[in-house]
Amino acid sequence: MKIIIIFLLVVIGVYLYRRTQRLAREEQQRNIKPEARKTAAEPVESLARPESGEAQPEVEQAAPQTSTTAAVAEISAEPAPEPETETETEVAAAAAPEPAAAVEAAPEPMPEPEPAPDAEPAPEVKAEPAAAAGVDLSWANPQLTQAMSDYEAATSVQLKHQALLGVLGECYKQRKQADYLNFGANLATDYVQVFTELQKQMPGVEQKGQGFMQLATLLNDSGRFDTAIELCQQALQHGLSDGTVTGFEGRIARIEKAKLKAAQ
Repeated sequence: MKIIIIFLLVVIGVYLYRRTQRLAREEQQRNIKPEARKTAAEPVESLARPESGEAQPEVEQAAPQTSTTAAVAEISAEPAPEPETETETEVAAAAAPEPAAAVEAAPEPMPEPEPAPDAEPAPEVKAEPAAAAGVDLSWANPQLTQAMSDYEAATSVQLKHQALLGVLGECYKQRKQADYLNFGANLATDYVQVFTELQKQMPGVEQKGQGFMQLATLLNDSGRFDTAIELCQQALQHGLSDGTVTGFEGRIARIEKAKLKAAQ
């Protein structure tokens, strides 16, 4: 880039030097021509009008002054910024390839990663709910019926787990009624299977212990103390919490007290 600028400055200097010489020659030619015309006109004027000898010097003096003034006016009338314009044009033309070079120097974009192969669909849970198989739900309210319908129609582990939480939640709210209490407690095996499969497919996703907590209450209220304790122990193995201060450890202690009280 520096070499190009130096070259341009040299070209501009040569151009200005030649132009100055040309203007000087033109001015000299303009000065010579009036003098030649005056020399040729002097004999004629002296023969025709001898008495005008005094006025002749004034004319001769005015002629060079006029020609000099005209030359100066011509020089000043010429656009002075012309060399700068040409220089700016040449510099701009020389600098034009610079963006292209910058573009060429830009790092090449990283190749797009190849799309990962489509993951195989998660295997569906084949186990059927033991409590729902051949069970008449005519006694159930619309909420429980809909939740069971969603569970049976679910095509993935996530959907089955979500539907089972809906079933257990409705049974937990209606546990004062024997039908809801027993139906919910009978879903313990199904829920543990679905939850275990969900943990395998989503190991990094934190799950809540709501289902284990509700099942433990349903099992405890229905007198299945050992199953309730075992369920709480599984919840602890999964690192779950029942949302209370004492957690599943405190729930196990309460279930054991209820078991001792029922045995008396």
